[in-house]
Amino acid sequence: MLDGRIAGMMLAYRLPDAGTSENLEDYPGFIRPLIELEQCVPGCFYINMLATYPEFRNRSVGSSLMAVVDRLAVEAGCHMSSVEVFEENAGAFRLYERLGYRVVESRPAVPHSCHP
Repeated sequence: MLDGRIAGMMLAYRLPDAGTSENLEDYPGFIRPLIELEQCVPGCFYINMLATYPEFRNRSVGSSLMAVVDRLAVEAGCHMSSVEVFEENAGAFRLYERLGYRVVESRPAVPHSCHP
C-alpha cells in the first residue's frame, strides 16, 4: 500500500519437491517452458508474480515486496527462492539482478494469441 492505495502485489509459494514432476503434455504449448523452468528448482520458494501499478513504479514498491521474500521462504521451509522473467522485461530483470538473482536456466518463450 502507498498513499492508502494498493500499489503492487506479489504471488509466491513453495514449489513441489523433486520427484513430483508434472506431465508436460497436460499443458498448452505456451505454458510448457514455464513448467520446465519450475522443475529445475524443486522445493524452492517461487515468486510467480510481482506487479506494480504504473502510477507507483519507480517508488521502490517491487523492492519492498521482494524484501519479505527471504522471511517467507524460511517460513515455507525453503533454502532458496526463484523467479521467472522474460528477457524483454528489462525493468524486472534489473530489479532481480540488483537483488542478487542470477540466470540459472532459460527457455525460449512460446507465443500465445493473447500475448504474441
